[in-house]
Amino acid sequence: MIKPSTPPALCELEKVEGPAPGMLNPPGQTRALVRTGDLIGSAEFLLVTLAATLIPVSLLWDFSWESTIGVDRFWSPPHLATHIGVWLSGLLAVRLIFVFTAARRQDGALAGVHIGPLCGPAGVWILFWAAATLQAALLLDNWWQRAYGLGAGLWHPPQILKAVGFFALLFGGVMLGAGNLSKVSARTGAGAAFLAWHGGLLLTMCALVLMMTNYPNLQHTATFYLVSSAIYPAVLLGVGRPSHPRWGATGVALVYTAILGAMVWLLPRFPAHPLTPPIHNPADHMMPPPFPLLLVLPALVLDRLVARPVAGRSFLGQLLLAGAAGVAFLATFLPSQWFFARFLLSPAADNWFFAGGGRHWPFFLKIDQARIMFWGMKQDPLTFGMALLAALAAAASAWIGLRVAAWLTGLRR
Repeated sequence: MIKPSTPPALCELEKVEGPAPGMLNPPGQTRALVRTGDLIGSAEFLLVTLAATLIPVSLLWDFSWESTIGVDRFWSPPHLATHIGVWLSGLLAVRLIFVFTAARRQDGALAGVHIGPLCGPAGVWILFWAAATLQAALLLDNWWQRAYGLGAGLWHPPQILKAVGFFALLFGGVMLGAGNLSKVSARTGAGAAFLAWHGGLLLTMCALVLMMTNYPNLQHTATFYLVSSAIYPAVLLGVGRPSHPRWGATGVALVYTAILGAMVWLLPRFPAHPLTPPIHNPADHMMPPPFPLLLVLPALVLDRLVARPVAGRSFLGQLLLAGAAGVAFLATFLPSQWFFARFLLSPAADNWFFAGGGRHWPFFLKIDQARIMFWGMKQDPLTFGMALLAALAAAASAWIGLRVAAWLTGLRR
C-alpha cells in the first residue's frame, strides 16, 4: 500500500515475527512490519472478485431484461444481483476495516489510511464508500422512477450517481489487487490474474456505459472512434501494465471479451417475452447485448509497444511513447472494427455466436430496415481531421494510462 507520509493520515501497526498472529510481542523480541496482505486472506480476495464481477454481469443482465421483458421492478432478478454485489462489497469492507483497526491496537506496525479511530487500506476504504454511495443511489433511483416514471430519462441524477459508484467500487478492487499483488501471488499463485480480471471488469463497465454508441450500426461514425480512443487505451494500459509487464493489456482485453461474450451466448438460452406494449420486435428469449469490440487486437499491439519499463524514460520519451501508443491503438482498432461492423450487420453474423445480422433489438424500438444499415455516416463522417483528433485523444488516453500504471505499481508493498 501507500508508504506513510504524514503521521495524522496513517495508522501504524507492528507485528511480532515469532508468535502467532494476534499475540502481543513478548519482551525483547523484534518487531516487523505487517503487510496489508497479512490481514487479508485468499477468501477475502475471492469475495472481492465475486462482488465486483456481479456488478457488470448484473447490469448486462438488466439491459437484456429491460429490452426483452420491460417490467423493471426494484426486486427484479438483475437488480437483486446488483444489490448482492454492492452489499457483499460493503460488508467485506466493513469487516476488513474492523480487522485492521483491531490490529492497530496490538503491538505491531502497518501503514494504512485511518479515519478517526478506524484504519484500513485505501482500496478497502474506496470499496466501503462506493458501496455506501451505491446503496443511497439505488434507493434514490427507486424514488426517482416512482416520481417521474418514463420522464426520468436515461442519465438522470441517481443514474449518474450509480455510475460513479460502480466505477469506484471496481477501481477499489483494482487498488486492493495492485497494493497486494505479491501477497496474492504468494497465497494463490494468481496475483496477476486477479488484477487483470478486475481490469477486465472495469473495461466491461466502460463498454456498458457506452453501450448505445457501441452498436455496429454506429461503428462507421467519427464519434464512435473518438470516444473509443479517449477511453479504452487508458484502461488497457492503466490496469494492464501493473498486472503483467508484457501481456497485461491483452489479459484485460481477454477478460472483457470473455465476460461480454458469455452474456451474448448465455442470455438467449433463457425464454422470455415482452410484458408491456407496444411490441415492435416480438421475442421469445432474452436479448443478447452487442458482440464485444475487438479490443484484443490493439491490446496486443500496445503490449508489444510498451513492453520496456517506462519509469527510466525522460519526460519527452514518455510523451513520445504515449503518442506512439495512441497512434498504434487507432491504427489497429479502426480498420479491424470498421470491417467487423460490416460483418456483424450481414446475414453471415446472424447466428448464436455473433448474435448479429441486425436481428436483436429491444421490443419497444421500431427499427424496420434500419436494423441492417449504418447510421450517422453523413451527419458524423469519419474524415481525416476526425481521425487525427481520435489519434490525439488516444495518445492522451495512453498517457493517462501510463501514469495510472506507474502509480498502481508504486502501491505494491
